[in-house]
Amino acid sequence: MTYRFGGFTVDPVRRLLFGPDGKPISLKSRVFDTLLYLVEHPGELLEKQTLLDAVWPRIVEENNLNQAISTLRRVLGEAPGEHRFIVTEPGRGYRFVARVDTVTAEPAASITAASAPAAAEMRTPAPSAPMPPAAVATKPRKRPSFGLPAALLALVVVGVTAWGVQRAAGTRWARAEAIPEVARLVDAGDFEAAFALAAEAKKRVSNDPLLERITPQFAATFAVTTAPAGATISVRGYDDLNGDWRVLGSAPLTLQVPRVTLRWRFEKPGYAPAERTTTAHDDFFDAYFGAAHLDVTLGPTDAATENMVLVPGGDVRTRVGRRDVALENLAAYFLDRFEVTNAEFKEFVDAGGYRDARYWDGLGPETPFDAAMRQFVDSTGQPGPKGWELGRYPNGEGNLPVTGVSRYEAAAYAKFRGKQVPTVYHWTKATLALPGLDSSFEASSVALSNFASAAPVAVGSRQGVGPFGTYDMHGNVREWIANDGGPLGGWVLGGGFEDPVYTFAGAMPADPFSRSPSIGFRLMRTMADAPLAANALAPVELARTLDTTVEPVADDVYEAYRAQYDYVPTDQLHASEPETVETTDDWIKQRVVIDTVNGERMAVLLFIPHDAPRKAQALIYFPGYDRFRFRLPDDQVPPGYNALPLDWLVRSGRVLVAPTFQGSYARFKSPYDVRDSLRTRREWVDRRWDLGRTLDYLEQREDIDASKVGYLGFSAGGVLALPLLALEPRLEAAVLLGGGLPFDDAAPPETEPVNFVPRITLPVLMVNGRYDTLVPVDVAQKPLFDLLRTPAADKRYYALEGGHLSVPRPEVARLALDFLDCYLGPVEDRERVSSTECNRTAARD
Repeated sequence: MTYRFGGFTVDPVRRLLFGPDGKPISLKSRVFDTLLYLVEHPGELLEKQTLLDAVWPRIVEENNLNQAISTLRRVLGEAPGEHRFIVTEPGRGYRFVARVDTVTAEPAASITAASAPAAAEMRTPAPSAPMPPAAVATKPRKRPSFGLPAALLALVVVGVTAWGVQRAAGTRWARAEAIPEVARLVDAGDFEAAFALAAEAKKRVSNDPLLERITPQFAATFAVTTAPAGATISVRGYDDLNGDWRVLGSAPLTLQVPRVTLRWRFEKPGYAPAERTTTAHDDFFDAYFGAAHLDVTLGPTDAATENMVLVPGGDVRTRVGRRDVALENLAAYFLDRFEVTNAEFKEFVDAGGYRDARYWDGLGPETPFDAAMRQFVDSTGQPGPKGWELGRYPNGEGNLPVTGVSRYEAAAYAKFRGKQVPTVYHWTKATLALPGLDSSFEASSVALSNFASAAPVAVGSRQGVGPFGTYDMHGNVREWIANDGGPLGGWVLGGGFEDPVYTFAGAMPADPFSRSPSIGFRLMRTMADAPLAANALAPVELARTLDTTVEPVADDVYEAYRAQYDYVPTDQLHASEPETVETTDDWIKQRVVIDTVNGERMAVLLFIPHDAPRKAQALIYFPGYDRFRFRLPDDQVPPGYNALPLDWLVRSGRVLVAPTFQGSYARFKSPYDVRDSLRTRREWVDRRWDLGRTLDYLEQREDIDASKVGYLGFSAGGVLALPLLALEPRLEAAVLLGGGLPFDDAAPPETEPVNFVPRITLPVLMVNGRYDTLVPVDVAQKPLFDLLRTPAADKRYYALEGGHLSVPRPEVARLALDFLDCYLGPVEDRERVSSTECNRTAARD
């Protein structure tokens, strides 16, 4: 049975989509599953969760479904705003609206050895070979007295001829179609499909020069050994959470795998299973796993190390944020597979752990045991984590990571378990922050990590596994390390649920007595419980260092830089009709597409309050760095981040305007890289034009007051994008959240913010985290504030409790709305009492 609609044919048996021309169209597995489910339920409203449950049975982001739908729209040829096949029901789901016919005949074009590209699966059936010609029936003859019977001889001749025809056809298919298709798939970045098709081609030809030349681009080679030898090796895609494990053989083994991020599993009776993760380019680097070597030591099945992973020893050479972390000859050790949970910590509480002084000798003489115990109580004054009540965690949260515990409580629990809080070296050795970390792995790991959300989730539920089998080392909760140092005396690593995704490899200072709801921990155990080396426990400095000696260029040089950004306004934008893509209780989300630089079209998303004034103020939103690291569909543009949303801005009666700036969302081409100076210059000129075109468009809208347009920059929007504030005179005020000077000596001078900031004169509000290690207070935040040419009365700077964008949301909203009321004016027909004084000066020059 097959399904036909609009000239397309879906073959569910062979899992293929055929276009109107009868040729197969390559789709990734989950995208095909989404399409198949849609065509099997034509006309029905399919709730998003229904589709997620059908296609992704395990917990994943809604973003996975949105990306699959965007891919299908593109493959089916739907133009922006067109709904010939798939209609989005805002806030609910999707409906397949094309007529679907069910037929029993084969598709018009069948897959043969001469025409079939392999599907993007790790196991792909070989394409069928041409059938040999049928043998011709002959009359019986008298057998000769020697040699083969004549009839048998004829059959042999026919069989040999057919084999030769079949082999020749297979060779022609491989060289004429398969190998060129492999090259195309490589160019398209679909390395799994290229790997599968190349495997079929190699069965028919050998030593093909083109195939040999391009194979390293889509295939990685690993020499795998295990101790003890003989472990069974299995592999599957990193984000293929429900896929089958493919058994590759037994170690030792040298093998090729697709050049993608992979999960590996190693199993041998009598030993604890081990997991590993490799990135797309691990075989290129000698600094961590070794050049194309994957050496795995299996630990014994031992209750003392249950739910722990064995991390091999060796030198540590990695980075935390932008600080090098190095230690020689680290011994092999065990590390908790998961963060310590509420249920596990309750065993310590119930066993009287808070009353037993043996576990607390690390407090130091300045903090007596009794005094510490008076601090380490829950919300009802009983011993336990800060967020508990009466010594109990909230119902249903036993598998969530324990939070609200100080480093001293983590260390006491560690002694109770016969373990230790890991040092920075033991923690980073086991993480995803590997030398040569590529963006594909970063994208995969971030998609399976709990970042920029409202709360932690059950440990391991997101399946974000590290290179040695640990889970959730990035995201979910920040984790204590044992080392002292930094401005507050201690450090937490990995980022947490409320942090932006690009903080995953950084550190945040923390008072060892802090009992934050965002901080948890995991533990380690040395081999044979050997003591840690003293140098491993020494204080460390993990904050970013910057060269603050960079001076702005002179006026004549700046003028030459500025001329490269010269902009010409236009009213010829060929704007599409606004399309409502989402509706909430507070706003409608509109999408329009306009002309921008170099003949490109740019999507602009507008978040419009239901009760917006007749002529509304608008804020143009520039997002964080992560939006320029990965491709995301345009309809995924959010108002801010989950951890720091901008709903308060829209509810204030203002319109939030989000252009898809060059290099972000659907206009993403490759990860942002300041070292590529030519591209960096070109893209920032493009972004300046994107901003100008957005303002041109707002001037054409009758519902926007174009004289009251401000700017709101998140992180990169208040760091890398600072030149835009000097270049665009139509902006009336700017709010920078997590902003500062980057002082990046790799940036081309024409894009270096320090050269533009002294030319910024509009009113500016800066709201930062006091413990931000990406843009530290003294070397990034304050220098930006001091360099602004904005009159002193019109620029404001606040450093709140928190890190990078992990600052109190109510305080951010209060300060920003006070500022906007002052410089854009109060919103029409809205009464709001300002908590700060408005001392604005005369109009800026």
